[in-house]
Amino acid sequence: MARVLTSEALRPAASEQISRLVRSISASLGEVQATWAGKLQLSVPQLNMLLIISDADDKAGMSVKTVAELLGVESTFVTAQSKTLVARGLLEKRSSRTDKRMIYLSLTPKARKQLDDLTETRNAFDASIKRAFGEIGTLRTIELLKDLDNCILRCRLRLQLEE
Repeated sequence: MARVLTSEALRPAASEQISRLVRSISASLGEVQATWAGKLQLSVPQLNMLLIISDADDKAGMSVKTVAELLGVESTFVTAQSKTLVARGLLEKRSSRTDKRMIYLSLTPKARKQLDDLTETRNAFDASIKRAFGEIGTLRTIELLKDLDNCILRCRLRLQLEE
């Protein structure tokens, strides 16, 4: 007996559709970030490190471990990249008073100035997203993406347990 195919049956699974969209969004965001990083003669990971530390806006700085967690990379990667940024006068490193193994990173005035130079472009990018989705839609999209991230994390952990 021949099976009737509907348009629903022809569609890829939800996970595949989501994967394709996330890859596409990631590639587009990567291009935008590469443009911004290029203006500052930085790599995208270096720019992202500076932005993460800047967003914290903590004068005490941010630990290497926290920066690594927020970037989704190993601490050794952040340590290696921070050496370049320190040499360029964009980051300052300091050890914790209580645990000398803990290193904190903070932006220099030079880094703040360079990030300020990107403010207009970054604000225009944010504004175009908010125009397309509206304020509530933007917040809801962020919420949904966080939910998706948590769901995928749970699935990954479940798969690891099955191995």
